[in-house]
Amino acid sequence: MVGYRRNDAFCPEDWLWEDTVNRGNHQSRGGGRSVMLAALRLIWLLGYRRVCLVGCDFAMAADRRYWFPEQRRDAAVRNKQQSYRLLSRCFAALRPHFDAAGLRVWNCTSGSRLEAFPHVDLARALDAVGVDTSASTEGMYVAR
Repeated sequence: MVGYRRNDAFCPEDWLWEDTVNRGNHQSRGGGRSVMLAALRLIWLLGYRRVCLVGCDFAMAADRRYWFPEQRRDAAVRNKQQSYRLLSRCFAALRPHFDAAGLRVWNCTSGSRLEAFPHVDLARALDAVGVDTSASTEGMYVAR
């Protein structure tokens, strides 16, 4: 990130207001770093106050690694599951601070295991914030 120092000491009370961008805890503090934390902080700094999380299922298993074909060793699957547990705790700790500051985060991922934020159907969420979804890309990729 250019222009922002990052830090690896998660503190939910300061997270929205500190002069750095936190991405979770360093391994020496229990681990749990994720670009998802940094992305939400940058979203906040850019002035957005409503966020729809899409694709945040917080689930990985030996037979279900990613939504796309990819091989992961069993140890990597276990590490990812631990990361999801740590991130879930971070988001649960951040939620009251988000609410107090007016940052509304909706989890629009069907079947997600991330429980810190309300689950909202994506179509309903987009309608609630006034996003026009009537446009179509049909025909945009054909040779003319």
